This record gives sequence, C-alpha cells and structure tokens, in this order.
Amino acid sequence: KVPYVPGFVGLQTTNAFEMTFDGTNDYMSIGTSSDLNFERTDSFSISTWININTLQIGGIFSKDVFSPLKGYNLFLNNSIRFYLAGTGSIQINGSQTLSTSKWYHIAVTYNGSSNVSGMKLYVDGVEDTSTTTSGTTITGSIQNVEQPRIGVRDKNGSSPDPRYFFSGNIDEVAVFDKVLTADQVKFDLYNATTTGKTADIANNPNLPTPVAWYRMGD
Repeated sequence: KVPYVPGFVGLQTTNAFEMTFDGTNDYMSIGTSSDLNFERTDSFSISTWININTLQIGGIFSKDVFSPLKGYNLFLNNSIRFYLAGTGSIQINGSQTLSTSKWYHIAVTYNGSSNVSGMKLYVDGVEDTSTTTSGTTITGSIQNVEQPRIGVRDKNGSSPDPRYFFSGNIDEVAVFDKVLTADQVKFDLYNATTTGKTADIANNPNLPTPVAWYRMGD
C-alpha cells in the first residue's frame, strides 16, 4: 500500500455555488432512486459541506420518516448526528458544538453491521472519536420510506417534518455504496476543497464511484 504523501490534495473541480435553506420551509426532494435504498446490512457513506445560519435541529440528508421511525438521517442538533432506524434504532452523536457562519465538511460511514459500532463520523477530515451513541443493534427493513430529501426530514411519508428544516447552506452532497477510509475523507474530500474548488468526486480514482453527487448549483 502506498501511503498518502504529506500535503496531498485530491483531484479538484470548480465550485462556485451552494444552496441556501431558510430553516422554515426550504428543502430539496431528490426523487426516488434505488441507488439510495440502503438496508441495515448495506455499507454506505455520505459526504457534504454545511454552513449553519442558526443552530436549530435540521435535516441535512435524510431518507426516513418520523412515524413510524424508519430509515436513515444525517442531521444537525448543535452537533452532527446520524441514525439508522428499522426495528429499533442506532445513532452516533458528534462531540463538537458547531459554530454559525463557518463551513464544515461532514462525512459519515456505516459498514452494514446492523450495529452502532459500525458507524463513524468525521468533521473537517478528522474522525470524531469522542462521540456518544444510542442503541446497540437494529433489525428489520430500513429502506421502505419516503424519497430522500436535502434540508429537511420526512414526517409521515408525505410531508416534511416542520421541526427539521435546516437553516444555512449545504453544498456538494455525495453518497457512496462503500465505506470511505479515513484517508479518503481527509485527503480526497476535505483537503481537495479550497477557495473556488472542490473535490472532483466522480473522476478521482482514489474514491469509489458515487451513487449520487448533488453539486447544489454547480
């Protein structure tokens, strides 16, 4: 294995835009896609950039419903949280209280173990090893839920949950059907984003091919 050399920056592409969510009624529906129908036994990763206006609870990337609780949800609640829910639920909670008006790179990975120990959370290219967790294992299906949304979560299978509108900017949402390594998160995603540039996720041979990549304006 050839290690990443110091100062390595992954392949880049132009990044001039992001999308703004008002925290009240803005969100983006992705539409149905079997590529995002992950089960509790599937491995997957989510990567995105966020800039928070208000530290209110808010869905970042979600394919779940509140009643009955089912699916997966990457969301903000002072810190970053990520959960899977089927029969029972498992959740990882970040240890950092995030600041407003600052860009953060967020990545979560899940290894398909049906166990909370299979979840990892990264903030600005570094794994948060001081997370707290809830739940141990889950059973049952998690995929038969509403279409994915950016900027909110679903309430009951037909409408957004008014408690989960994100306030701020979201950019470069990418989803992989593989577990990203710590080096891929740090060097190929986080380090590759500089002023006016972002990681060229689709063309970087160091990264798995994304099943979805939402440029959010670019």
